[in-house]
Amino acid sequence: MVSNYKLWMDRATSSLKLASIKKETEIYYYEHSSITLTSNLPFSGWESIFKNPMTTAAAIDRLVHHSIILELIFRVIG
Repeated sequence: MVSNYKLWMDRATSSLKLASIKKETEIYYYEHSSITLTSNLPFSGWESIFKNPMTTAAAIDRLVHHSIILELIFRVIG
């Protein structure tokens, strides 16, 4: 009979292996792929979405790290 501790350790080890594989995958795609994100709000308006200045700053910080920001300003003719 397998002890509860052994079962727990097997599950924990499996979870750690899966977490490691997931993290390695995230790192690979972070370094080797791209994403396009669009918004009609400037960064200064993002506090209306997140409601917390610290959460807003953290989200923007993670988005702009290693990024290229293109700000397109169009004039409506009509």
